[in-house]
Amino acid sequence: MRNPENHENHHKSKKMPMIPITIRQLEAIIRMSEALAKMELQPFALERHVDEAIRLFRVSTLAAAESGELAGIEGFMSNTDQSTFNRIENQLRKRFAIGTYVSEDLIVNEFVKQAYDESIVKKVIGYCVRRGLMIYKYQRKMLYRVK
Repeated sequence: MRNPENHENHHKSKKMPMIPITIRQLEAIIRMSEALAKMELQPFALERHVDEAIRLFRVSTLAAAESGELAGIEGFMSNTDQSTFNRIENQLRKRFAIGTYVSEDLIVNEFVKQAYDESIVKKVIGYCVRRGLMIYKYQRKMLYRVK
């Protein structure tokens, strides 16, 4: 068993970014730890299995966060970014009627003129497409609002 004081100092020295975690994600880490133990034919998960499961979680979560896949999910953005994200999404819904087509470039340029960061506007559009609110048409040049 680790000495709690050394463990705490170890974490402070690494300066790793904190990642919010849900109960579902915690349960996934537990299942991964158990699976890693079973792969080694161990009767129960050991500390090394838990460490590897946490490492896998961090790598996959950070990769998803960097790619923008977690955009729009509360807790994976700063409050300011989440507020901006929500504001863009709400404006997009108001301006873009259901059943209409709009050029993605036109949408991005319009929001950039309002001093929004282009990357977050594109993340909002991607998020809306993944949720099925919009779909791409005409070689991904036009967006069609579905919902």
